[in-house]
Amino acid sequence: MEEKIICGNEEMSGLPEYVFEAGDYPVPDCYLQAKYMVPIARLMKEQEEKSLCTVPFCQTAEVEMLHGAINNATDGGGPRVGQQAYKKLEELPMEEPFYVDGLFGETKKALKELKEAGEKTMLIMSGPISILSGLVPLQKLFVARRKNPALYEKAIAWVTEALLFYLDEVYPYVDILSYADSAGSVDLLGEPVAVEMAEKAHRLVLEKAMKYGMHVHLCPRLNKSLLLGGLAEHEKITVDESLTYEEAILSGPADVLYAQRCIKQSGKGWNKGYIMVLKPTWR
Repeated sequence: MEEKIICGNEEMSGLPEYVFEAGDYPVPDCYLQAKYMVPIARLMKEQEEKSLCTVPFCQTAEVEMLHGAINNATDGGGPRVGQQAYKKLEELPMEEPFYVDGLFGETKKALKELKEAGEKTMLIMSGPISILSGLVPLQKLFVARRKNPALYEKAIAWVTEALLFYLDEVYPYVDILSYADSAGSVDLLGEPVAVEMAEKAHRLVLEKAMKYGMHVHLCPRLNKSLLLGGLAEHEKITVDESLTYEEAILSGPADVLYAQRCIKQSGKGWNKGYIMVLKPTWR
């Protein structure tokens, strides 16, 4: 029987209150600058009894890299994707260089500092549909899929290229990649488009991360896309029952995708002596 999927993103909004009680962490800077991200990541690891320091704390880096609008709110919820900056696919700045001086650059800096200090690290990364939804109305993407396939393909390839660039830049400092595309599940997109995304984007990102030796956690809402596309098969791995979900991932092989439950719901109580994984068929 499959475990019910509980999405941590749906239950969390911004940094926990204990962070702001522990020190002078101004909003939005504490979400956006490595000098704050590093101590906060350590604090959260200790307070929540985790195995890893996790960054970033908001899901805006990828949209900002692609010249999207970011609302750097000063409330406790922190930065979030702002109003879609483009009205149609033709307006997307696909010929512009990636913007690397914002949260992307600070995340890289924080990961490097944490790793060099001996910490285990986890990078949170969003997938292409979630990113595009922050740039342009998704209806325009799906209209282009029918009426202008070349433009549609170019937009997907552009976003995927940005994610591959991201991995190229940070891979020496990442132990676990946690990859999700909350807007890109089979339930939301339908099987044909979701499988297409798995083939054209997710596989390339996951394959590169695994090539770099990262352990890869996949949002379980993407499992079906890979399975229906023939890109992965279910497998069960035996683990020590004392381990948390994060510990089980870190101690397991790096040639599978860990996708049993949300990474943000990774405490004790889940472990029955095994972990369900996806074995990629492309390897």
